Amino acid sequence: MAHLPAAARWLGPPESRSLELVREVVFRLFGYFFLAYGFFLWIPSIIQARRKAEQTTELLEQLVSERTGSLDRTNRELERSKAGLEEAARLKNEFLASFSHELKTPLNSILGFCRLLHEQRQGPLNEKQIKSIRVIDESSKSLLERINRILDYAKLEFENLTPEFHEVNLDALLAETGALFEPSLRRKGLSFSSSAAIATVVTDRKLLGQVLQAAVDNAIKFTESGDITLSAAADDDPECWTLEVSDTGEGITQQELPRIFEAFRQGDGSLSRRHGGTGLGLTIVRRLTELLRGTVEVESTPGRGTTLRFSFPRHPDTPRGDLAGPPEATGRAGNEINRRNR
Repeated sequence: MAHLPAAARWLGPPESRSLELVREVVFRLFGYFFLAYGFFLWIPSIIQARRKAEQTTELLEQLVSERTGSLDRTNRELERSKAGLEEAARLKNEFLASFSHELKTPLNSILGFCRLLHEQRQGPLNEKQIKSIRVIDESSKSLLERINRILDYAKLEFENLTPEFHEVNLDALLAETGALFEPSLRRKGLSFSSSAAIATVVTDRKLLGQVLQAAVDNAIKFTESGDITLSAAADDDPECWTLEVSDTGEGITQQELPRIFEAFRQGDGSLSRRHGGTGLGLTIVRRLTELLRGTVEVESTPGRGTTLRFSFPRHPDTPRGDLAGPPEATGRAGNEINRRNR
């Protein structure tokens, strides 16, 4: 009780305490008012920002929808174009096969009659007539070879082949290839040599023979002097073996090298070109090499010659999947293409 007067003097009179309390209440009210006023002013900005965000979202959704629709239309157009190209390719191959067969029938008749006339079974001929018959015979054989190339290409594109892998005497196959081209080699004065450092390999003999024939024919066509060489040897990889077809011809420029395996591609496509052909030889070579599970590379120096280097597996598996077509179609294609190589 003794301390109450001192506490009263420190707190001040009751009027001053009431004034302070009123002042504090007023200040707080003003604070709440300004806070509410500021929040009230901020609300429109929030609403506007939200509207802008919603508009941006709608715009983005519209753009995404338009882009998706455009992509869908583009994809549908691409699908239609792809289907159209596949159909055109199929019709082209069917036409090539059909038209080539139509040409072969009268051409074989011409060759048969040329042989009869050359053998003089219908009476003697003078030297000029024999020379004319020889020209007809050689021209017909050249045309038949080009038709066969077109047929082979059409068969490879239109029908699938299933190689039949067996053990093959490689040295005998190389020698047979050289003997097949002996007239062409003799006519151009070219020498031919073959060597096999490995006795036998497992492969499809007929298809490999066709690879060799197309490669050697191409080498002879572009070689005016020198020699053609076939060689087979073991590869650095013990699971593979290599085959090389080399010539001393005019060679291939670096600009043409990446395109030499394209169908109907020729170094000189003009009508006045020195070398004939269909431009399908190396295309067939690559396709048949792939069927045999092999690869082919080209090395060439203009003016010095070209080398085709093949690599084949020693133990190839029987192709399956997309390389194996229907049995009947496969048999027809294999018989038609390989019949000429027997």
